Amino acid sequence: ANAIKKETYLPKLNCYISKEPLTVSEKRKRIAKLKFKNEIWKESNLSGLFISNEGRFRRKTLTGYTYTFPYLRKNHMTIKYQSNEYVVKRLVYQTFIGILENHERIYSKNGIKEDFRPSNLKKVSMTELGKLTGYKSKSKGIVHVSKEGKLIREFKSTREAERITLYNRQTINESCNNARK
Repeated sequence: ANAIKKETYLPKLNCYISKEPLTVSEKRKRIAKLKFKNEIWKESNLSGLFISNEGRFRRKTLTGYTYTFPYLRKNHMTIKYQSNEYVVKRLVYQTFIGILENHERIYSKNGIKEDFRPSNLKKVSMTELGKLTGYKSKSKGIVHVSKEGKLIREFKSTREAERITLYNRQTINESCNNARK
């Protein structure tokens, strides 16, 4: 009687919710249907690739446009175009805001790496990026303790502990994570 639809469109979120996984061609059709207020498309410096201020990508074909999806590669959202991979944030920044030098990096102001709208992007130096994102690092200090519980030495990383104690880094990691006694 009250069956759940296979697919639902939510206008407030401007997205589709599907019960089953979609194929790439089905995803492209859904994305083509989405319309955003004040969406602006600009051609990037890559001929035939158009980028939206909402963070969408499409390429020119003989019959119209085909939408292209970003994917995660080496901790960066990446897009494949003409057999080459490009970092999405750099493309969006260069298309909508301005030129980037090789040593300059792009930072997402809200911290969400999948949000690459031009209004969310900020150009920073590598030093600034380290200050902005360094606290998210997974490194933890290491303490070398004797069997009696006395502090022998402190290390800032497993690499430093490996250099000084000559124990393998993996062994140190396993000891810290209680995988080894």
